[in-house]
Amino acid sequence: NLRNLMTLRLVDLPALECQLPPAIHQTWPLLKSIQMVRTRCRGVLDASLFWAPLQMKNISFANSRFSGSIPPIVVQTNMTFETLDLSWNFFSGTIPQLWERAPPRRLSLAGNLFSGPLPERIGPSFELPDNVTNPNKTKVTPKSAKLVDFSRNMLNGTIPQSLLDSWITELIVDYNMIEGPLRLPADGKNLKRLSVKENAL
Repeated sequence: NLRNLMTLRLVDLPALECQLPPAIHQTWPLLKSIQMVRTRCRGVLDASLFWAPLQMKNISFANSRFSGSIPPIVVQTNMTFETLDLSWNFFSGTIPQLWERAPPRRLSLAGNLFSGPLPERIGPSFELPDNVTNPNKTKVTPKSAKLVDFSRNMLNGTIPQSLLDSWITELIVDYNMIEGPLRLPADGKNLKRLSVKENAL
């Protein structure tokens, strides 16, 4: 029974042509992971993939033929999954400016046609003091993206300081049209790697 499908994995099938069904949360209500990688599959980013009760863990459409923009629900929903990989497709438009809700741990939009400025923030701001604890006396660390890859698009403008000062640990913006000035994050911030090769800095 395909309605009980929890994992859809189509990987390394370069001759495969396919298209996602509409209203995925109705077609496969138990789906937790979808990987359509290195295929000829096409379609748009269906907003129902981010429908909260679906509780997706992994979405990867890397190296395929998907297109369209990022639906607003992506930045309005507390994401439960670890990976959102849309790299090397034909997605376009702008990247949403404020990702107020918890994002995936690994976010890759590399190798697309996105334009406009970088987002101001992805996930919670860095306003929480390091010594804040919850009622169980354990350290509070907001769920946030760790690896963010926006390389090889057509992004422009500067890198927002609020993005550098966020909870991201690795930010890659190579091969865009990013300009300066660039001020590195202050001591104590989470960013460990910043890659800005082939920009206008």
